[in-house]
Amino acid sequence: DYEPPFKTVLYTSANDGKSWIHVSDITPSGTGESALAYLDGGELLAVLGDDIAGEKTYLRRSQDRGKNWGELQDVTDTLGVLGRPKLQTFPDEPNRLYLYGRDHIRGLGGYTVLYYSDDKGVTWSKKFYPGVIAYPDTGYSALEKRTDGNFYMLSYGGTSAWANIKEYIFGK
Repeated sequence: DYEPPFKTVLYTSANDGKSWIHVSDITPSGTGESALAYLDGGELLAVLGDDIAGEKTYLRRSQDRGKNWGELQDVTDTLGVLGRPKLQTFPDEPNRLYLYGRDHIRGLGGYTVLYYSDDKGVTWSKKFYPGVIAYPDTGYSALEKRTDGNFYMLSYGGTSAWANIKEYIFGK
């Protein structure tokens, strides 16, 4: 049974996933959906949502491959209430970090949203919405870069009773 408060943990495997070793608790409690990026030099960046209220977005960094974690930073004012976050880089832009997920706007629903950072998540671009329609629930996105340099994104939009897969193509 999974009962709150939830926590976010980091595990590692040295044998292709046959067994796992606990590295650390990224947070001891209070967080839910999260994304993790391995940056250069053993640095990790975690983007986390709060577990119950869905009203906060946090960042947390590690400089030693997740053994220890810095201060939990509330970045809701910058990133909004971000659910189902994902972090991603592309080989042709190794220093640009993309963050995407569900931007929850109270009373309006959720929009698929995209940000990027050129400084390892210290600062972020303005929000970019690939689509203009809000859904009661959205997210679980996937982002790829096409050979022409444009982006291709798939995202879920709907409810537990019905859903659409949304397809977006957009440039930098």
